[in-house]
Amino acid sequence: MNAPTAASYFDQDAVRRAVDATLDDFLATQCRSAHRRGLPRQAAQALSDFLGSGGKRVRPTLCVAGWQAAGGTGTPDPVLKAAASLEMFHAFALIHDDIIDASDTRRGHPTADPGPALTITRYKTAKYTIEGPLLLGAALAGADDALRSTLSAYGLPMGEAFQLRDDLMGVFGNPDDTGKPALDDLREGKATVLMALALRNADRTQRRVLRDHVGNPHLTDDGARQVRTVLDDTGARATAEEMITRRRQKALSALDTGALPTHIAHALRSMAFSATARTT
Repeated sequence: MNAPTAASYFDQDAVRRAVDATLDDFLATQCRSAHRRGLPRQAAQALSDFLGSGGKRVRPTLCVAGWQAAGGTGTPDPVLKAAASLEMFHAFALIHDDIIDASDTRRGHPTADPGPALTITRYKTAKYTIEGPLLLGAALAGADDALRSTLSAYGLPMGEAFQLRDDLMGVFGNPDDTGKPALDDLREGKATVLMALALRNADRTQRRVLRDHVGNPHLTDDGARQVRTVLDDTGARATAEEMITRRRQKALSALDTGALPTHIAHALRSMAFSATARTT
């Protein structure tokens, strides 16, 4: 398998291709094994189709970055398998979320307090999406405590900024960019920092708009427009943007002070901007 080996440049595209090849090989093996044993191949094929339909491979890329940050070179098979396993796990999480979200017996409401919503963001995204993959790759290369601290100092604020941007995109983003219908997040009624900020600052009329429309599975385009207006007028959108900027800068500062290989620091800096860039 052709994999990136340069010690002075971190080729994210090459990492993604190598991870995709590892996933393809694994799932093809599972399909053949099921066929030999007389078992249905639909599950492996469906998962293969799901994984092949897109995805930025953020978690596997960060895992390989963590490996190289700790002195590893290239992407040997054990590291690729560990990185690919993160994408596999994430696929299962997404499928699970899709099943849960289809339930018609649940109607969520946003919390009025941003402390709990931000805690969810830290554990749901910052640790799982950014810090965890970095530390996994670093552990495979025998990272010391100082390096692990640097990666955590980057990963946690970076992960929070990433989730805050995702929450904004879920409400204000173009479906062509987000890859999902424009009203899904609002209909689900996700307990996000963005919504908590709006509720905290909303007057009685604005709060009624949020209560009536956020979490309503029958939300219309007009209702979504009213919610977006409230998010703007209460300053929630602007505050979320400021939070993203502060957290991104904190992550970048960790790269400036940590003893990371130059090519990895450059790659992580690039990812910090690309993952949190404003597109709305």
